[in-house]
Amino acid sequence: MDNKLKYFLYAAQYGSFAKTATHFYLSTTAISKAIAKLEAQVGFALFDRHQNAIELTQAGRDFYENAKYIAADYQRAIQAGQAVATHMQQHLAIGISSIYEAWLLAPLLNQFQTTHPKLRLTLTHRSLEQLAQDVANNDLDLAYSFAPVPPTANLVTTVLSRSRYLIAVATNSKLAAKSMITPSDLSNQVCGYYSQLTSLLAKYGLTTQAERTGVTFVGYQQYDTMELLLLAVACQQCFTFIPEVWQQRIIFPEISLRPSAPSFDDYQLVALRPTQSSTLAQSFHQLVQASQAD
Repeated sequence: MDNKLKYFLYAAQYGSFAKTATHFYLSTTAISKAIAKLEAQVGFALFDRHQNAIELTQAGRDFYENAKYIAADYQRAIQAGQAVATHMQQHLAIGISSIYEAWLLAPLLNQFQTTHPKLRLTLTHRSLEQLAQDVANNDLDLAYSFAPVPPTANLVTTVLSRSRYLIAVATNSKLAAKSMITPSDLSNQVCGYYSQLTSLLAKYGLTTQAERTGVTFVGYQQYDTMELLLLAVACQQCFTFIPEVWQQRIIFPEISLRPSAPSFDDYQLVALRPTQSSTLAQSFHQLVQASQAD
């Protein structure tokens, strides 16, 4: 992997050329020059440089959100090649879009690995758009998302199950005292949602459903990690939608889940597969499908 990209990813994460230089045992000048070469290569500024600090530009933030996966993909590519080189032929690459799919898949993956002891499992977290593209390009064997994705060549999507969404609010808020939350209760609230910063589908789905059902919010707030979203809900910064199946898990003691009337939308567990799947991928897909039919 290009060293310039390594330096950029580290500097973007820690906001400092000096820390990056220390980490890679280089001078700050060397790091600055490498980043400048990368900016010349991509054709836009990645950082705004101040006297004692650096800050990602908007283009730099978008570039970082996509580029940060390159390091992980590079390592996975090495591991996959090593597995083949050592005659470990059973390999399955699976992507998820949120913690909900992770929770649903965890026991099934453990079960599948028990019956396939030589299986090498690669797990990836991506946005809805990226999952669809990776499956269509055969970079992933299977993917599971919390919502449908646009039609794509070489991609088969199947809705495996549906679950209504509950409203997650801070336990000490007025809404937590209600047994049922109505659209009017949400009209002066901010709707928080989880999505990677470069993804547009999550917000599009929310706004489309809001228009369809006549629900209005003060605004939307995107969070790029589930932890931040839940913390914001617990601190009354926003409310959010949580699948009913998730109420079986402990979220935060400071968060209460309430039904809405009418139900705003359904959580959908969607399977994404290429048109031609390996036997191993088909077997796991059938296991997941059967689990959702029960």
